[in-house]
Amino acid sequence: MNNTHYKVEKIERRAFTLFLSEMDIFHCHLKEFIELNMEDAKQLIEAMGILGKGEKYPMLTTIGSFVSSDSEVKKFMSKKENNKYVSASAIITNHIGYKIGTNLFIRFFIPEIQ
Repeated sequence: MNNTHYKVEKIERRAFTLFLSEMDIFHCHLKEFIELNMEDAKQLIEAMGILGKGEKYPMLTTIGSFVSSDSEVKKFMSKKENNKYVSASAIITNHIGYKIGTNLFIRFFIPEIQ
């Protein structure tokens, strides 16, 4: 991943790397071969609060290969109180399975963005 368009600040965790771009957009890259759990989801919310200094920004998510999560994590991440640092959200993937999964997520776990 080329980081030339990102500020020096980034937060790296087991399941993701979070950047705040110079255009004030969060970029979350979900790492490969990861099953997202509730702790990962809580760490992501905390990381957005730290990098964004409590402000809201648009979120761009890119997904590595073989990433999964259970419905409990999806429900948790779609709640309004867990999107308090996100003003809009977009997901980019080039895997057909993730495209289908993302569409299902959006239909069944509609993200509540304030």
